[in-house]
Amino acid sequence: MSTEEIATKLIEYFDLERVSDKKISMYKKGSTSRKSFIEDIVESKDFFKETGLVDFAMSTTTSELPKVIDRALDRARYLIKEAYKQSQKADQGESASFLAKDINPDDFILFADKKNMDNYLVYSREPFEKVDLDYRYILKNMHKDDRDDYLRSATLSTFSYEPYSLESSRISVDSCIPYTIVNTYTPPEWRKLEPSTEPPEVPDLMRRFFEHLFPNPECREYVYSWIYYMLVDKNQTILLLNGPKGAGKNFFVGILHVLVGRKNYKDVGVESLTNNFNSSFAASRLQFIDELSITGKVHQNLKKYMNDMQAIERKGQDVGDPERTYNSWVAASNDRKDVYIEWDDRRFSPVEIAQVKTDKVFTREEGDTIANYLKKYLTDGEISQDVVDFGHWILNRGPKDVANDDHWEGESFHSIVYTSLTAHKQFIIETLLAGNRQGGDNHKLSKITSDFKKLVGGAVHKPATLKRWLETFRLGGEIPIATLGSDSTQGKSAEIVAHPRLREVASKIGIYEELEIEL
Repeated sequence: MSTEEIATKLIEYFDLERVSDKKISMYKKGSTSRKSFIEDIVESKDFFKETGLVDFAMSTTTSELPKVIDRALDRARYLIKEAYKQSQKADQGESASFLAKDINPDDFILFADKKNMDNYLVYSREPFEKVDLDYRYILKNMHKDDRDDYLRSATLSTFSYEPYSLESSRISVDSCIPYTIVNTYTPPEWRKLEPSTEPPEVPDLMRRFFEHLFPNPECREYVYSWIYYMLVDKNQTILLLNGPKGAGKNFFVGILHVLVGRKNYKDVGVESLTNNFNSSFAASRLQFIDELSITGKVHQNLKKYMNDMQAIERKGQDVGDPERTYNSWVAASNDRKDVYIEWDDRRFSPVEIAQVKTDKVFTREEGDTIANYLKKYLTDGEISQDVVDFGHWILNRGPKDVANDDHWEGESFHSIVYTSLTAHKQFIIETLLAGNRQGGDNHKLSKITSDFKKLVGGAVHKPATLKRWLETFRLGGEIPIATLGSDSTQGKSAEIVAHPRLREVASKIGIYEELEIEL
């Protein structure tokens, strides 16, 4: 990422403006000095999240990042100063160029949002496509007497984010009056490039990486289908990557980042899952949550965010009508204890991933190549042919027999469900699995809860609540833990009998070997 690119994002994000030739305004952050302004940027992380620079910030050392921002501010001051000079020339009727770039207004088409007449989009005439150019840059290259006429010439349009279409605009008719709908969606760059072969094939390194990260073949095929829906539709389940550091989770998300395109990717902070501001959900295709920790509230919110229609709340604006969202969600965590899933959840897909680090499988050169899929894309705009081939292969492969609301329910799912149980519920299961409590009071719920309080300590649900749980919970999604005896109506004195397949199912989902309590 060049200093000039960061400087441009600083100008746009903080609305920096000229105070004098040697000073730029920093009032947006309420900072009292340049040093405190830089500290605010580095510590809050909001700037990096909302400008798509999270990966850049993460790849820069803590000591170097403030220096990078400091250099970018110097460049921002220069850019603002030059823009001011050029605008002065334009006001005097002189020919001007903004940032040494010749801009001919006739090369562009201006669209105005009929819902907000201060909102404009710029499209090039040839080829006809949206360009990253602020309309004010064009105005600065015009004589001041021509600017109002140029703005009035803008095509009055409806701005709409339509990611399922690659068309830049279309004509629609409302009450017999045709009007233009401008698609604000920016397709990923690789969609314009051709694959190396026809039909497309998975590049060898990409294939080996996916075989490493998703060693279960059936699970890997599910992931391919999930990626397909991420590109052409919207997944109704969260792809959850739960596993050790260094296994390749970030490499995988980097590939997804390039596949959806930088304009359609958002990093989501865990804190934003519990507050009301969710503007990042709008006009996006992929939301990524790193170091996910699911509490009860986060669990409910994540399930709610899978719905197509969302009330988008932006800072400083009233909440309008629900808006359609197009996001697929992927989350990463290192510890299963950080994740909460219920046994009948259908919104989470914790896939089985490698327990071996990538540096044990791939050479340094191969690891650098995989890392550069994203790094070179963000810094130089370079699209690896591997990603182009893989993207086209996914589209050609299709979803197979998987629907976009199908969730993955494997060993990881059921193991996380188990670790999500409260301590005393796990104690009940582990007591029954231990198998050395035979007859009499040893089968009574009151005896097991009493043992829990003595051996472990902590709160215990009321007997009626535990009874309902024993009747409804399904271990491994298959069997109840136990059946209630004939005196089950007696509440805490209820006799419970372990299901005959309890050990078999517990072993299958990988919790029987992890038994920790010796009774």
